[in-house]
Amino acid sequence: MKLEEIRAAESRLLLSTYERSPVLFVSGEGVYIQDEKGTKYLDLLSGIGVNALGYNHPAIVDTIARQSRALIHTSNLYYHEGQAELALRLTERTGLDRAFFSNTGTEAWEGALKLARAYAGLKRSEGTNIGTKFLALEQSFHGRTFGSMSTTYKAKYREPFGPVVPGVDFVRFNDVADLRAKFSNEVCAILVESIQGEGGIRPLTQEFFSEARALATSTGALLIVDEIQSGMGRTGKWCAYQHYGIQPDVTTFAKPLAGGLPLGAVLCTEEVARVMHAGMEHPPAVIRWQFKWPCEPLANAPRRIEYLIAQSCRIEGGLNAMQILELLWHSVRGSRTGCRDLQHAAMHLNIEGEDMTADVSEDIVRHQKIPEFLGMLQTDLANIRA
Repeated sequence: MKLEEIRAAESRLLLSTYERSPVLFVSGEGVYIQDEKGTKYLDLLSGIGVNALGYNHPAIVDTIARQSRALIHTSNLYYHEGQAELALRLTERTGLDRAFFSNTGTEAWEGALKLARAYAGLKRSEGTNIGTKFLALEQSFHGRTFGSMSTTYKAKYREPFGPVVPGVDFVRFNDVADLRAKFSNEVCAILVESIQGEGGIRPLTQEFFSEARALATSTGALLIVDEIQSGMGRTGKWCAYQHYGIQPDVTTFAKPLAGGLPLGAVLCTEEVARVMHAGMEHPPAVIRWQFKWPCEPLANAPRRIEYLIAQSCRIEGGLNAMQILELLWHSVRGSRTGCRDLQHAAMHLNIEGEDMTADVSEDIVRHQKIPEFLGMLQTDLANIRA
């Protein structure tokens, strides 16, 4: 089917949830993606942060092909080789102790929220005065399932589906005074992204992050860090929170975790994990949640891909990339009055402005230094081996 045929079919058959760009992609290689007419595009979106190793990386393709020939799906009722090894690698790199696997980032975030509520219930049973409220941040984004949506700031995501999950307050971003004012023993968890993604590539300040950690510790509440966009080596460390010297109680991963296959993860401390036991009905039951992909060997098979991703996003590479992107920014800003601001953190980049047109993207993609950088980056990725 050609582009117009597919557009017509989708408009007739699919729910209208996305406004797609009028292009039909058919293949990709490295940092480039190709449409049906053979036009190559430099992909600065990377599948919304999923394709950390680009397209058609041999380590990913070969691993998926090999595992699919052996075993694709069993269930959580049985053992297979993938989950324990991936859990070990993730716990080693995060400093946390236990893992639970889901399909997606939003499901991982739901699991983190359920852990917080269940842990607060356990603490109450042990005599601690602690409530059930969540403190999230303004401009946060955590997903589109009900709990995740309820802790996401923008009203356009929440209001059409109200009433949302109650018990969520939003704190002004990096405002320590507002955090202190809204925190109390009614709060069971403080919810943050180390670097806000959809919120504009905005890192937490050291002061704010440290205060969130201290306040949570003071009452027994949890500090939960969403690393779904900023994790997996994208900032030069395995987790963005590691730049701050802060250890959360719970963190979440997804996006590049399985190289494009649907896989998310919740990581937590041993202390938090003690709330879990077989047969629990309400908390994020590792035994009872019957997701499709996390129990499938195919999704867990690329268990060495996390190593590849961390290697491909080294600090040195991030600095080289940002030097070039900053140069591009100043070049574009000089000729485009709509461009207002640049915000970045390692391999994250956000350009803000009004009346931003496709011409701006073309300026960036065609800049003379891009081929030099891409050649360096693709060489690094090609040299990585599982």
